[in-house]
Amino acid sequence: MSQVMLFNRFLSALNFVYLIAFVSIYVQLPGLYGDNGILPIYASISNDEVHSVQQLFSGQPSLLRLAPQLGLSYAQAAELVASLGCLLAFAACALPWFGSLPVYALLWLLYLSLFSVGQTFMWFQWDILLLEAGFLAIGLSLRLPIEGSDRVSSGLGMFAVKWLLFRLMLASGVVKLTSGCPTWWGLTALDWHYESQCLPTPLAWFSHQLPPWFQALCVVATFVIEIAVPFLFFVPVRAVRKFCFFSQLLLQCSIIVSGNYNFFNLLTICLCLSLLHDDDFSTRKGPRRAAGLKLLEWGISATLFVGLFYLTVRLFNLSVGPGFRVNSKVAFSMNDLVKFNRSGLVLSVYVGLAWLVYEVLAAVVRAALHCRGVLGRLLGLLQAMLLSAFVAFVFTASLVPHAATDEALQAQLPYAVRSVYGRTSGLEIVNSYGLFRRMTGVGGRPELVLEGSHSAEGPWLEFGFPHKPGNLSRAPSLVAPHQPRLDWQMWFAALGSYQQNPWLLHLVHRLLSNEPSVLALLDENPFAGSSPPRYIRGQLYIYRFTRRGDPDSRRGRWWRRELQAEYLQPVNLATMARFAESQGISKNPPPPPKPTGGPSASSAVAAAAARLATTIRAAIGQPDGFWAVVSAAVTAACVRMASRAVLAG
Repeated sequence: MSQVMLFNRFLSALNFVYLIAFVSIYVQLPGLYGDNGILPIYASISNDEVHSVQQLFSGQPSLLRLAPQLGLSYAQAAELVASLGCLLAFAACALPWFGSLPVYALLWLLYLSLFSVGQTFMWFQWDILLLEAGFLAIGLSLRLPIEGSDRVSSGLGMFAVKWLLFRLMLASGVVKLTSGCPTWWGLTALDWHYESQCLPTPLAWFSHQLPPWFQALCVVATFVIEIAVPFLFFVPVRAVRKFCFFSQLLLQCSIIVSGNYNFFNLLTICLCLSLLHDDDFSTRKGPRRAAGLKLLEWGISATLFVGLFYLTVRLFNLSVGPGFRVNSKVAFSMNDLVKFNRSGLVLSVYVGLAWLVYEVLAAVVRAALHCRGVLGRLLGLLQAMLLSAFVAFVFTASLVPHAATDEALQAQLPYAVRSVYGRTSGLEIVNSYGLFRRMTGVGGRPELVLEGSHSAEGPWLEFGFPHKPGNLSRAPSLVAPHQPRLDWQMWFAALGSYQQNPWLLHLVHRLLSNEPSVLALLDENPFAGSSPPRYIRGQLYIYRFTRRGDPDSRRGRWWRRELQAEYLQPVNLATMARFAESQGISKNPPPPPKPTGGPSASSAVAAAAARLATTIRAAIGQPDGFWAVVSAAVTAACVRMASRAVLAG
């Protein structure tokens, strides 16, 4: 069955994810990474001169390292890279013919360039997932100018996407249990998750009110969807494939409405397209199949569904109690899990390898059947071989991170496999995954509140952040697919200490300095219109959702909080300035250097482009991230529909 349409839709959907990611980071660039930002790029980037492609991709692979040779500051280069990423992604979204191998290669390289210098604000699993999916798109977009090239590529391409989805989901489910977290083993994780996650949505408050037995049942469903269902991804039966797709879609949509996980869930849904075939979208009836084949497919589907239900009941001891309450309890041990995990990893590798061989042979056959003429068939065969080599390389390299949930098995992998993975180090071509290893915030969410004052004795006024919990009467925000990265990191800072989060002291330094680009990342500056505070301190609170019907809820409050401890004692500008200098952040950022190779055409073009990027930034400032992301995506979609209408007409 064909996957040509879905293959093209996956690449088109990835364009929109790229656009969202680039616009989201672009609007925050000055405050996070500018010369006067929280973590200026010049203080963390490698200053080694780059004289070859090998040097560029070794150590810290980033185009920003070329800035001194072009006479640009690192901040100017970052603006240029982010702007170019937005422009290319917009063009790929708006113009169906624009997406091609060079464009995907550039998009991947531009995002990798920002990721490599992004430090703590970009070290998230969705960033590396986008880079891995983006690298796949480079190889999958290889299409020689022959009729039938899409048919040659689609099967192998969607296998590579499906393998990535399989690794992502299986690892995300297994690590929840291998972490030993008592809330996952006790099926109580969702009793705390909705209020303790980084940035809840308004619906998270309502989800938090659901009865414990239902929360436990949802945890069971999560384990089934993330651990058991992925093993059905490779069953070539339509009913099973559609069940897998809609179960994954259900999980991702439930996360979207209850938590602000930026573009992560949209990207995962894009990967889920690999579970479908073009026929699933057709309203026309296909050719009649033999009654025996239909009966066989029905029997396989029924057996798998009944088996899945039976195992779920047995492994989680499901039973129906009074009032139709579903009781559940984990009925397996850690030792059982370890054995299953190892067997499942080994089985998945053999199944994946067999499916890869099948798709390679199928690509060769499609090249012979769907490409016309001798030259066309030869070119089709060449395309099939090149794509097969690319997918085989990615598959082999992925085996090391795929086995990350079993270190003993990982160590037993052949040296050749580990060496292939080693060649990808630093480029984020393949990665290991696993969200929510341990549930944090059991009994409430730690929340860091920064306060400023003109005197060490007070009074103290709170700085307001646009999306993280602060004001008890303000509803949680709906901000995805944009990611407010400072708000996210404030959640992580509250889980540790300021010694473990030196970036936080840089934030305090910029607030004491009244830095406009950093203040633009905040929602409320209590010292606006007056002199900046002389002191800033940090207070650690425990925030909890209010309960429906309690006094705080009736007063319109979404949160209640209790002061736990002083997180950061009052500090002044002089103290923070000395700390910043010790970290390589100077009081006055260095000026743009002169081109190291002397004036050249490339440096002149780069300087002109940098001036244009600076002019655009000065014109638009630092817009609201959510509306910038949504506006860019909607505009690109409208232009795409208009261009299709023009071409069709």
